[in-house]
Parts: sequence; C-alpha cells; structure tokens
Amino acid sequence: MNHSPLISIIIPVYKAENYIRKCVDSLLAQTFKDYEILLIDDGSPDRSGEICDEYETKDSRIRVFHKENGGVSRARNLGIDNALGLWMVFVDSDDWVEPNYLQTLFEATANGSVEFVVSGIRYFFAHKKQYYTMFSYPDSVIDIDEMPEAIRDLQLLKNGCPVAKLYQTKIIRENHLCFDVDMSINEDHLFVIQYYNAIDKMATVHAISYNYFFDFQVPSLTKTYHSSEEFIKIAEIMSREFAKFTNRYPNITNEYWEPVKEIFGLQQIVKAIDNSICSESPNAVLVKVRDLLLQDADRISKPIAVFQRMRFALLLNQHYDMLLMQTYIQIKIRNLIFVIKSKIKRLLMY
Repeated sequence: MNHSPLISIIIPVYKAENYIRKCVDSLLAQTFKDYEILLIDDGSPDRSGEICDEYETKDSRIRVFHKENGGVSRARNLGIDNALGLWMVFVDSDDWVEPNYLQTLFEATANGSVEFVVSGIRYFFAHKKQYYTMFSYPDSVIDIDEMPEAIRDLQLLKNGCPVAKLYQTKIIRENHLCFDVDMSINEDHLFVIQYYNAIDKMATVHAISYNYFFDFQVPSLTKTYHSSEEFIKIAEIMSREFAKFTNRYPNITNEYWEPVKEIFGLQQIVKAIDNSICSESPNAVLVKVRDLLLQDADRISKPIAVFQRMRFALLLNQHYDMLLMQTYIQIKIRNLIFVIKSKIKRLLMY
C-alpha cells in the first residue's frame, strides 16, 4: 500500500481452513475500500496459514503474520502493534460480514469527535442454519454525559465482544490498551470496558452487518476448564475496571448500575464457588472468595436470585461444607440437564 489506510482489520487465525475464505472474501467485497487486512496466523496446524499466504499474493491490502501458537489475545495484540490504520476493527476468522459493514461503521464517525462506534451482531446457528439478532442498537451519537443512561438502557456493557466495533487506533495506543494474555476468559470484555474508560463520545448504528458463526457442538467438545483461582483473579480485575468506569460518574448511585454490574466480578465469583469442588483445597478457595465478597458488600445486591443469596449466606457464615455439598448436587443436576438438551438437539437435527 502507498498510504496509510483509514481502517485496519485484525483477524486472528487458528484452525480456520474451513472458514477463512468466506471471512476474507466478505471483507474484499466491501463497498468501503480504504482498508488493510492483517491476518495473524497463530501457529495453526491446518492449512490456514497457507490460505492466508494465498490471499496476500492476491491483494496488496492484505498482510500476513505467522507466529507460534500463543492464543487469541497475543494474536490480536500483534495485529494492534502492526496496524497502520487510523481506525481498527476485529473480525473472527470463522465469521463474515455484509458488504456495507465497514461503510456503516465509518460513516458514524462523520461527527469528528466520535471515538468509538458500536453496531449490532447477528448470530448464525450452524445446526439450525438460522440467524438470531444478539445485539441491536439505534442510530445515535452519545456524549460522555449521556453515556450512563445509554449504556444502561441499551445494555452496551453486556456486549463484550470485541467485534462489530470501530476503535480509534490513537486511543488504543495512547492508553496502552491490549488484550490481557494472562486471561483466557473475559479478556475481550475487559478490553472493551477499558476502551469505554478512555473515550468521551461514541456512536451506535442500527445496521447489523456482522455475522457471528456459532456451532453449539464445538464449544461443548472443547470447553476449557478454568480454576477457581483464575476466576478469583478475573473477578478482581473486572471489578477494578468497572469501578474506574463508575467513578467517572460520581453523582450516580451504585443502584443505577444494577442491570450491568453483575458481569464485572459477580459472575466470576459464582463460577469460582462452582469450581471450588475441583480444587485440592476447596475450603481455602472459599475463604478467598469470602474475603473478596467482603471487600465489596455491594456485590450482593437485591436483584440477585434468591438461590444465589442462599449460597452467599452459606459462604459468608463460613458453612463451607454445606456450600460444597450444595454445589456438588447443583453441578450434577446442571450437567444432566445439559446432556439431555444436547441429545434432544442432535435428534432434532436429523
């Protein structure tokens, strides 16, 4: 390329030989042309890397980076480091976009002070071959003073996907933002809220041009186990970043954020309790979880389901053996329900 593009598209690629062509072809078909594509081959053991190299020879806007396997966060960070565009977007290698995807996002920056653009996401369920709108927003421009109401009412913080968003490269670099390579879950949600903490004006667009490929069979077979210790660490990080966000609005009460704050700490605490039964020292884990809860009593709020409040009561009153027994029974029931649902889904596919 002879000039810096307006948009850099960062695509981490791993075991994507069956999907990457559809993904890249959808980007090459964009009505908006001033962009570059960074294909980050994360040490993929299949033909993904070769396919990326093929595309690099076909279009000068495509650059390929090959690296040892290190996970999606390291791949995205490599893309951030090498992006030349004034703006950047992230696309997953098994997803695809509509021809107006980049045009719609970029047109929302017509107001020169807009620093972030968020669009909706449409899921494609492979087993049903059906689309489902996961996130949808109106066309709007939102100043920092209007952000609390918009973020709560539109539930923007629940959309922690890094995709279907347009980021300003300057803001990412000036604030040293990157994906946390020490986290293998919620790292994308963390990146998004950190970006919110760095901006004063954003836009949402009504058009939904991003198609998120979802195959329920894949996550059920490759589900990664996360230890209680990992969830405790993540809970602390997420809670701290959410506190930075709410501190930007000191005149707004904690109750105002009830619809969204569960994502930033409380969900991870619940999972830490669930996974404590797999720990070598479950009681020690529960002591750590209890200490974390006591640091912020607001975590246990009224909207929490009665069942969860009962579990927290057992925890706070140090009835660890009773809590572990209850957790064991709950997980057994949950797994049984999951197996039954999976078998029903498979039967319906044939």
